[in-house]
Amino acid sequence: MSQKISLVHFSMSTYAEWFVRGKANRNYHVFELLRANSSVDKILSIDVLPHSWKRGVRSLVDYFRAAPYGKVIHRSFFSRLIKVTDRLYIYQTIEPLISQKFFMKKLRGIIKDLDLVNTVVWSFIPTYVSYIGALDERVSVFDTVDDWSCHPAYQFIKQKLIKNYEYI
Repeated sequence: MSQKISLVHFSMSTYAEWFVRGKANRNYHVFELLRANSSVDKILSIDVLPHSWKRGVRSLVDYFRAAPYGKVIHRSFFSRLIKVTDRLYIYQTIEPLISQKFFMKKLRGIIKDLDLVNTVVWSFIPTYVSYIGALDERVSVFDTVDDWSCHPAYQFIKQKLIKNYEYI
């Protein structure tokens, strides 16, 4: 019998976009396939991490304006962790804008507290790559179909994206 895995999922969308606003995209369909997979035990899905202060402020407003879709089990000024089911947790945060080191420390603590084992990291976002190899994961999967460095909306971080793609 094979051992179940835990999934740390870096989303390019918010959970609310999918399940409150009904915006299904490719990221959503992959997430749903992974969630339905019987070899996946628990999922910690991290809502899209903001790449600018403008996006971070908008995210904060969204976090605190919208009702949670489960039980809030941790809250700070910059984040909240929501238990949707016994298998699904959503982490909403702007911490990487403040400190990558603090964010990674907190994320490792959440992974430990949720007892995620045999962890696989699955990411759709090239704006942050510091998690690769830093979460004691068995494997990291970077899944994308677009080169964000060519997108007009991300030109202000184009060099960062190019550097991150080289790292990946």
